[in-house]
Amino acid sequence: MGEKTKNILMALLIVGIVSMTIAYAALTQRLNINSNAKVLSKNTTWNIHFTNLSAPTKTGYAQVKTGEELVLDSSSTTLSGLTATLSAPGDSVSYTFDVINEGTINAKINTSGVHLANVSSATCTGSPVPSEADCTLVKNNLTYTLTYANGTALADGDKLAAGATKSLKLTITYNASATNVPTNDVTITGLDSYIDYIQDEASGS
Repeated sequence: MGEKTKNILMALLIVGIVSMTIAYAALTQRLNINSNAKVLSKNTTWNIHFTNLSAPTKTGYAQVKTGEELVLDSSSTTLSGLTATLSAPGDSVSYTFDVINEGTINAKINTSGVHLANVSSATCTGSPVPSEADCTLVKNNLTYTLTYANGTALADGDKLAAGATKSLKLTITYNASATNVPTNDVTITGLDSYIDYIQDEASGS
């Protein structure tokens, strides 16, 4: 076999290997489907959020330090940052605020849509780390409630019509009938709650 023939065969072999590599890559290539759907509105909007947060109301020896107040994010439905310091039985801290439907779609509270944090499942922290007895004592005597401002409980199916506002109240209380307070400071964390609103297809307020 001449040198020229060898060079031609080698070139063909190289081309063959490259071609197989490309074919394999094509067989294993990921296929992506990018789609969009657009539903045109007739001036309908969905816009439910918290507003009009009050300053804290404190009873007894309760304190709320500067920078530890409840904070309202006006661009969302989030309230956060509350640290209430309760020193004696009967101490409480409460806030009032509104939930407003500024959209054009009637809403209602979803089934199981009121999620109120369970104090017994919250976490105890502190320095020094609180004893199990202190943690249990605080959990057994701490009450955390979210109601309408008049004290009525929130319930599944409660309506919030387009344009409507309802006033709410959040309260943290140390049981007035408690006979003991913890030996060391106890901080309860994880008291996260939410209200889940959905579209109300029926009219109403």
